Amino acid sequence: MEQNQRDIRRDYLAQDYQYLFRCLKRNLFVIVVCACITLIGVYVALDYFMKDSYQASIQLAVVPRDAAGSKQSDGSVNTAVSRSMSVLNSSMLKEQIRKNSETEALNGTLRAAQVGQTNLITMSATADTAEHAFRLLKAGLENYPQLSGYFETGYLLQRLSGLSADSIITLPARTEYYAFMAGMLVLAVGVGLTVMAAVMTDKIHSAEQGEKLLETGILGKLVYVKKGKKQNALLITDPRTDAFYIEDVDKMVTNVQEKMDAHHYKTLMVTSVQENEGKSTGAANIALNLAQRGNRVVLVDCDLRRPALRKMFELYVDKGIELTGLLEGKSELADALQPVGQTANLSAVVQFKVVPEPDKLLEKQELGELLEQIKAQADYVILDTPPMGIVRDAEVTAKSADAAILFIKQDEVKAAVVNDLVDLLENAGTSAIGCVLNMTRGNLILGGGSYGKYGKYGGYRYGYKAQR
Repeated sequence: MEQNQRDIRRDYLAQDYQYLFRCLKRNLFVIVVCACITLIGVYVALDYFMKDSYQASIQLAVVPRDAAGSKQSDGSVNTAVSRSMSVLNSSMLKEQIRKNSETEALNGTLRAAQVGQTNLITMSATADTAEHAFRLLKAGLENYPQLSGYFETGYLLQRLSGLSADSIITLPARTEYYAFMAGMLVLAVGVGLTVMAAVMTDKIHSAEQGEKLLETGILGKLVYVKKGKKQNALLITDPRTDAFYIEDVDKMVTNVQEKMDAHHYKTLMVTSVQENEGKSTGAANIALNLAQRGNRVVLVDCDLRRPALRKMFELYVDKGIELTGLLEGKSELADALQPVGQTANLSAVVQFKVVPEPDKLLEKQELGELLEQIKAQADYVILDTPPMGIVRDAEVTAKSADAAILFIKQDEVKAAVVNDLVDLLENAGTSAIGCVLNMTRGNLILGGGSYGKYGKYGGYRYGYKAQR
């Protein structure tokens, strides 16, 4: 039992890391582009404003004023070196240099550093030109004696070499280094903000997280797989569909059927929060799986803005023999029910044409009456409805359905939004029995993997206009 709990915690932690990895992967291009733009911009700016500098230096030694060197052997040498460096690095020396009319205009820096634990000091001057560096160093050496008497009288600075232009070196501006560091900073900030946003959001990224955040449970999760060539849809009856995906669908339908049978529900509407979440494929596979179990199933395409089932099953109907024809009283149910392929016990009422303002048509009493007719000759009725977070069609249809499930795409939908839609379904009179986490990625950390990649399920971009 204890080992099982550890495995659960490990899996949940791995899923969290997987979510962070997916977020970083999704935003990596933008982050890298921003970092590159910053790098180039900083380089251009620094290359224009920053120039090479020059440094002149000289070696000095701190020696006792007493020629016999009586003080050289005691510990006061380090103190003398420290005091000499304090003078050389002091603001008083810089102020003294500025008072001289010949050196007041010199721009640069003076710096003194001890060489190891010796009595040697390296004094350097850095300026924008070699001449200024040389003159600044010379001015520092000439003004030092005027101040050194306040700090130390027992020692003096002795030059180990004379001032020479040969000691001047060029210091490159290092524009590449600073530009690179600026780019790395933007990269780090981008990664940090992405991770922070991922941690703080309530987007559903795992079934375990969904169980904790959603008012309804998770009925199952379907892995992200790839459709075969010339495959209209990812159907479980298609031999080209991945066997692992078919198994996931079977597990999900088992949970759905148990929920429905427990409350004697017969009509199930399948919807989603937004477009491209695979709800039409999900509705079709639920119907196919239930039919394979020996149930009489009718699949109804209530997505009148973007009907997909007719093309998915390659069904052909005469003009008017479709859902809108039934609702308008222009055709009979017996004519509209189409057998689906070689699947026994499965029929479908499809829609061919796109209908303007379908919510008004679905609001009429005829939909409820039609579903009652269908329920009289079926064990289950599956309704494919538009995304509930975009248009109100599904909310209207919910009044005639017994139960509803929502397909949610991994990493895309916030828990708060799902819970709000669940409340709308409940208020409309239907029972939201759960959600299906769709297009999930495999576990890279624990050695698993996804089963491939879905092709596009079909765009809704032109079919839906937000209504609220």
